[in-house]
Amino acid sequence: MILILAEKPLAGERIAKILSGGKAKKRVFRKHPYWTFKFRGEEAVLVPLKGHIVDVDFPAEFSRWREEDLERLVDAALQRVVTERTVAALLRTLAPKVDTIIIATDADREGEAIGIEAAEIVMEEKGKRVPVYRARFSAITKEEITRAFSHLDVPDRNLAESAFARREVDLLWGAVLTRALSLLSGRRGKDFLSVGRVQSPTLALVVEREREIAEFRPIPYWVLEATLEKDGQRFKASYAEGQIWQEYMAKMLYQSVSGAKEATVFRIERREERVARPVPFDTTTFLREANHLLGLSASEAMRIAEDLYMK
Repeated sequence: MILILAEKPLAGERIAKILSGGKAKKRVFRKHPYWTFKFRGEEAVLVPLKGHIVDVDFPAEFSRWREEDLERLVDAALQRVVTERTVAALLRTLAPKVDTIIIATDADREGEAIGIEAAEIVMEEKGKRVPVYRARFSAITKEEITRAFSHLDVPDRNLAESAFARREVDLLWGAVLTRALSLLSGRRGKDFLSVGRVQSPTLALVVEREREIAEFRPIPYWVLEATLEKDGQRFKASYAEGQIWQEYMAKMLYQSVSGAKEATVFRIERREERVARPVPFDTTTFLREANHLLGLSASEAMRIAEDLYMK
């Protein structure tokens, strides 16, 4: 049996329908969906995951926050913890029949890690290793999926290990500094002070920007404009020097031209500009524009973007 691992249910359903020509049958295991179908003459099961189904944590002996444990935390042997038990149970149920695994998660660092984690659960339960392949695609379209499954690659273990390492660093950094700061300040329980590799620098940027806004002092200036007409065409002209920073100067200039009936054009400049097409959004720019132009929160914008990608 071929086991295909997708990242999420919506993606899994689309991939199953494409590979089966629309003949995939939906099954449910403890309310979690999966699909069965024939793939290249063999029985295939596609199991959608829920992102990471495994996480890392400290041993139970470090569950109590004590100052003397902080240095030991840094060198503590981290352990894997299954966070999505239903998905893991489904994988273990299917494991005895699995002969081949194809990872079809997102083609990025996290997708590589998510797929390898799930594949390892299957092989641990089966008690032996089986061939593991990787389908790499950038869009869930019939053409992309067909191409990816016709040119299977192998998983990039180094890419997955980088995701595992980042997760361990996040845990160590966050746990040790959060406990240290909370114990030092006497803030425990629900009032603990959270520190994180990403959240703390982000908070610093937000605070710095808020201080800039609070300390900003506007400086008034004046702009001199005239509405002119030539051959029936009306247009606006601005004072050549731009902004006027002294009110008395603005009033003096205004009074000197306010009664004028004619204006002389001294120079006309023409130029041609080429505007490059916009580059694709990165996540940060996308979220900023979605909020600025559409009033969407970050979570709303990401949900919509993911739905569009899946569909």
